[in-house]
Order: sequence, then C-alpha cells, then structure tokens
Amino acid sequence: MGVTTIGGHDPLVDLFWLVGIVAVLRAPRRNAFLVAWAAAPLPWLVQDPSRFVLQSPLVGAVLGGIAIGRWLDGWRRPWARAVVMAAIVMVATVFPFGPPALGGEVLWLRAHYPRMLDWPEMRADAEALRHDQGGGLVLGYASYVASAIAVWDDIEAEKGHWIEVRPPVDPADDIGVAEKRYVLALPPDDGTLAGWATQGWLRVLGGGRWSSVLRFTTRPTPAEAQAAVRAAWVRDGGWIAGACERNDFGDPVRVFTDPAEIPRRAAVRGECRRRMARLQVATLLYAHAIEPTDPALARRVRGGALALGWLSSVVGDESTLDFRSAAAHARFRADVAGVARVAADGGDLGPPIAGMLERYLGAARGSL
Repeated sequence: MGVTTIGGHDPLVDLFWLVGIVAVLRAPRRNAFLVAWAAAPLPWLVQDPSRFVLQSPLVGAVLGGIAIGRWLDGWRRPWARAVVMAAIVMVATVFPFGPPALGGEVLWLRAHYPRMLDWPEMRADAEALRHDQGGGLVLGYASYVASAIAVWDDIEAEKGHWIEVRPPVDPADDIGVAEKRYVLALPPDDGTLAGWATQGWLRVLGGGRWSSVLRFTTRPTPAEAQAAVRAAWVRDGGWIAGACERNDFGDPVRVFTDPAEIPRRAAVRGECRRRMARLQVATLLYAHAIEPTDPALARRVRGGALALGWLSSVVGDESTLDFRSAAAHARFRADVAGVARVAADGGDLGPPIAGMLERYLGAARGSL
C-alpha cells in the first residue's frame, strides 16, 4: 500500500501508519499481534534511529492497508469500492509524496541498475571454495558476501549478515590469517595480487570477474610486509585520494538516458574498490608477518583489515549507494591522501589509518 523510496522513507507511509495505528488501538485486544508488530521497531529509536525510519514503513504500510481494507469492506456499492481502491493504488504507485517506486522499477527494466548482488560472481566464488580441499572459515570483504555464497555452497563464515547479533568476544578475532579463506574484491588476474603470489605469500584459489578467493601461505618477514603495506598506500592510496568517486546513486535522468553512464560508473568505482582491496590484502600480509612476535598488535591489524574490506564495499558496490555523504567522502579522500604521504615519508602508519577508519566507519551514522 505504501511506498519506500530510494532514500528509505516516504511521508505517504506515515499517513497510512497513522490511520492503521488509530484503527488497531481502538480494539487492541482484537489486534494484539498488529499492536505488537507496530511496537517492535521502537527499540531502534534508542540504538539507531535511522534503522527505525527504515523498518517502520513496512509495518505502517500493512497497518494502513488493513485499516483501509476493513473500511472499504463496509461499503455497499462495489463499483465505488473499486474506484477508491484503484485511486489509492494509483497514488501510492505513481504519485506518492516522495519519489515513486515506479521510477526505480522502470530504471531497472531500462538499465538493470542498481544491482544489489552480483549472483553469478558469488556463484563463481562459491565454486572456488568448493574445489579447495583445505577448508577453513570464510571471510567475505563485506558482511553480505558470505551469506550470498552460502546460497551456492555449504560454508562456515565469519561475521555473518550485518553482524548485529554476535558475542561480546568473538573467537574468530583470534584466528590467524592463514587459517581462513578470503573472498575479496580483487580479480584473480590482478597484477599486484600476482606479484604477492609469486613471492609465495598467498595463493589464489579462483574467483570471478572482479573478486577472488585467497589463502595466505608463506609468512613474509615483518620488513617485507611493511614494505608491501607502504608501497600499497603510496600507489593505491594515492590513486584513491585523487580519483575515487563518491559512490552515490547519481543523476537518474543521465543513468536512464545515457547508455555509457553505468559502464563508466562501474569501471571507475570498481577500480576504487579494487585498490581498497589491495590495501586490505597488504594489511593482512602485515598481520600474518607479526603474529608470532606480537599477537596483540596482529589482532588489531586483522581488525583494521576487516574494516578496509567493508570500506571497499562502501566505495564500490551498488548495494551501498549513498551510504556516505559528499562531505564524508571528501574527508575520506583527504585522510587517504594523508596516509599515503606518511607512507611515502616512512612514518608510523598506525595512527593515520586508525583515524581514517574511525572517521569514515566508526562515525557512520553521522555521515549517512
């Protein structure tokens, strides 16, 4: 009955929600389930108000639909009921108070954009995991990757979908780099990845067009790993600081009318995602190198690599469009430029990387 817009909210749903709430509260015992369902999203007001805004429209649309449906059932003239129902559906579909869902549906038919998940890619990664005989926990670069792969293969994964319910102390955080398998946003034929594989530090198990499945093998020395990290930040961090576009929805008219726009966006943002993934792999190499000598620091570095993986999704996946504001993206590029400068000068990379991740990921709610 209601419409949730691209931005996640439509005032028309609030109108249905109010109509439905008034109707069910007039007979709360008869509508106990609906009252409980309407109250279910309220805890999000304490933890994450934006999530309340995203989840309550479904309840509002259903409650309003039930209330209006009951009201129309009492009409004696079927033709009048049919006219009013058609008018409500037309308003909700074509002329809501916010951007109509119909526009998004037409855009998908025209351009297949945005695509939340690349299912053929996830299937290719699942095939690579299936043929790997070593086993081990699977870590995807984003929280939804392992869930998507689980459609095609029976796996044990770390940090499941959205990781909202998890133990205060996650045992997976203490598992070493080489004991896991990684699904990262790097194509199997990436040149930098091939160079690390030639060193014997990792093995590419397979993958698809833009993602690959990796295992870390021979442990580099701390000096070798640190050099790889610095080189990655100078090379890939410098590119990100200078050329990484904000991952926003874009101009819908241009997306709809210009057949070259979506391939262009996919190429540029895919390159940004690829370079972020290289930073993630380099960070994992460093964590692997120092695990025997400094396990506490290695644990923190593995956590940083996990954050860089999610960051590669935020800057490049169509499922994360508009997750960050223009101001947050500008600050992110400036922070990456700062890390790249420190890497080139041979300084301590820990503080600037930690600050960049905290400002871009830790303060995510304020930058949505």
